Amino acid sequence: MSTQPPYGRPNEQQPYGPPSYGQPGFGPAPVMPGAPWPSVPTRRPGTVTAGAVMAFIGGAFMVVVGLVLAVLSGSAEMTEAITQTYGPGMGSAATILGVALAVVGALIIVFGAMAFTGRQWGAVALAVITGLSLVGTITDIASGTGGSVVGLGWSIVATALLLSSGSRAWYRTQQR
Repeated sequence: MSTQPPYGRPNEQQPYGPPSYGQPGFGPAPVMPGAPWPSVPTRRPGTVTAGAVMAFIGGAFMVVVGLVLAVLSGSAEMTEAITQTYGPGMGSAATILGVALAVVGALIIVFGAMAFTGRQWGAVALAVITGLSLVGTITDIASGTGGSVVGLGWSIVATALLLSSGSRAWYRTQQR
């Protein structure tokens, strides 16, 4: 009695595992256009979380500073001090500036929340605000009135995190 392998040619090494069936090299069946894709849950990247948290903190800081400026510039003593230092009419300008800071801070918080929940337009809107802040800071520094380089740096880092390649890839999976 000869010892032959159970299948295949004699003296040929058998591959590991069970025999494969069907034609090799073909992937899954194509999906019809418009067919729903299976929902694959993806985790939010740390860059999105960090950028959104930075937007929340920066926006909250702007809201607080804006409200404090608006309230303090509304008092008679502060209006008098601002008028003596900067000229007539600047007391009401400080109130308007405070309200504007608070509104922009609130918008930053809203856009940060949108970016955090997977809406890329929130990150793009924050990038636009950062660009405007960059122009304003450069103008302030050039005119000699100073400028918040720390706040600008904070905005640039938050925007860079929200628009990094990993964040953009995640936003593409969150399209609604």
